[in-house]
Amino acid sequence: MQYEAIRGGERLDYVFQHYVVPVRNAVAPLVHGLVDHGRVRPFPLDVMVYAVIAMTSVNAEVPLVSMLGDTYAADPSGFAGMLSDILLDGLVIHPEG
Repeated sequence: MQYEAIRGGERLDYVFQHYVVPVRNAVAPLVHGLVDHGRVRPFPLDVMVYAVIAMTSVNAEVPLVSMLGDTYAADPSGFAGMLSDILLDGLVIHPEG
């Protein structure tokens, strides 16, 4: 998907319509409910979806990620977990106290 996202065109349209849109449509009401209940920040859904897509693209960017440091090589799932923490901590509204 990352390769197609760079190029654009019919293949990206197909992947987007058949894989991204159904997930986005299923998740959107859940996210809106969390926003309405004050559990997550009201970022636009497209920003949230892109953040998740960008975060999960790390497996396709191993050469770049490996050049940045040794964390990925030492623990690939831990690396992904840290990215998830960054994303979720940026979205979640933590109760005070």
